[in-house]
Amino acid sequence: MNILTDILSLIRQGKYSKVAEKDDVLVLGKWNETPDMTGVASPIPYKAVKLIKISDFKIEGKGCINANTPLAPKGDTATVYQKTVNDEDTGECTVFFRTLKSMSTNLTLALSADDDYVEIDTSGEPNLAANAGTGKGVWKDKVGETLNFKSLVAGSNITIGESTNEITISGTGSSYVLPAATATTLGGVELFSNTVQLEAAEAVSTIKDRTYGLQFNSSGQAVVNVPWITSGGTMSQFSVNSDSGIGATTIVNNDILYLKGGTGINTVGSSPDTVTFNLDLGYTKYVALITQQFGNAPTQIILENNTGRILQWTHTSPGQYRAVWKDVNNPGTDLALVDIDKAALSIAQTFKSGACGANIVSSSVASFNVMTFEISGGGVLDTLLLNTLLEIKIYS
Repeated sequence: MNILTDILSLIRQGKYSKVAEKDDVLVLGKWNETPDMTGVASPIPYKAVKLIKISDFKIEGKGCINANTPLAPKGDTATVYQKTVNDEDTGECTVFFRTLKSMSTNLTLALSADDDYVEIDTSGEPNLAANAGTGKGVWKDKVGETLNFKSLVAGSNITIGESTNEITISGTGSSYVLPAATATTLGGVELFSNTVQLEAAEAVSTIKDRTYGLQFNSSGQAVVNVPWITSGGTMSQFSVNSDSGIGATTIVNNDILYLKGGTGINTVGSSPDTVTFNLDLGYTKYVALITQQFGNAPTQIILENNTGRILQWTHTSPGQYRAVWKDVNNPGTDLALVDIDKAALSIAQTFKSGACGANIVSSSVASFNVMTFEISGGGVLDTLLLNTLLEIKIYS
């Protein structure tokens, strides 16, 4: 009875232990059991007192079971619940859940400001692609995050190559070179040709816009279809006339028409279907603007030069300069001025300041000298040439 009194006293005082070892015992009793005896000394009947070890202590009822739904994950899914662990010594139960983790730089995970949500955000865009223009496109479709494009396939006589940044499409067909140009005389008039022949034209009943190009006959000759415009029927020949000389010459199918330059004009076949007419003046020209300062050699700005030569300048003494002819393609090689009796040299009266002058002296097949002087008595001086015009004509 003393033990029961002590227990009652501890209950009334509210003295409870928060930690129990597994070999400790508990005293169990029922508050609603009718006691066998009454009295102040027996509020808890002794027959209701029981002892139980902590290690055997169990509470009626069952705890919650944690599980994922569905229990078996389907497809590309992952579960949050991982496991439950019970500590045999303390009896504590720990439930483990998996943490969410982003594997993409475009996807972020963060707690909400109220700490109630896990917020998922993405910086990516649901991009598509499109073909520009009206031609055949290479864009096909998008499947998931994959953009699909059509591939290029080489057809007949076509090859496709690629480098790091480029795709090159090339043709493998063979080419044909027209025969070399020849010269002959037609009706007493010498003309120029690339053996391009005229073929009888097709009949045209109405005026049309057409483009006619080179073709090749069975002999490998280049043939031009001439677009005759008639009002029914065909034309298989035409006439060529000149301002003077013989009369009109008739050109029929398969005749060769030649072109020739006259006085001061020459012709050059620059491509299989082009003849260029050049004006021949009978001389070549060198035109430059000359400037000189202090004891330095003159400098030049070349305005025109078809001589095949270039001038190299030196300073020989105050107000005197020498110009030597050099090869325009190899300035280290001297070139003669050709016949000095067929070369016309002049220097214009344009100077830096004051009343000045310049003379060209000591001309030879290879060089000439220039002297500059001040007319008012200053004598031969430097620093007078300022964009002074020098013109040289070399006649053939």
